[in-house]
Amino acid sequence: MLRTPHALPEAPRARRTPLLFPHRPSPEAPIVVAIVIVALLALLLMFGTSGPAARIARRIFGPALLLGGLGFVLGFFGPMILAPDANQGPMLGIFITGPMGFVLGLGIGVVRELMDRAR
Repeated sequence: MLRTPHALPEAPRARRTPLLFPHRPSPEAPIVVAIVIVALLALLLMFGTSGPAARIARRIFGPALLLGGLGFVLGFFGPMILAPDANQGPMLGIFITGPMGFVLGLGIGVVRELMDRAR
């Protein structure tokens, strides 16, 4: 019986393509999707339907989108400008200042609408 000093090479494995996402999405895809959704919501609030329900929605969500967007932009780009060597700077805008601005604006919009109704 003849022994070979090397093992036989393995057959190449076939790559399986995932069914849901055949191509790997870019890491920026969730941010782009979020920006598009917020922009569409802002356009809907500005030029959307009319009537009392749309007026209430604009008065409540208008400040929320404004302060949330401002908080996101300042928290995302501010650390890039002030501390460019900090690797976690943009996460401040994504996870802290953007959502906090949105919640603060939502609170301002709700209080403003409730005070308007009380008159």
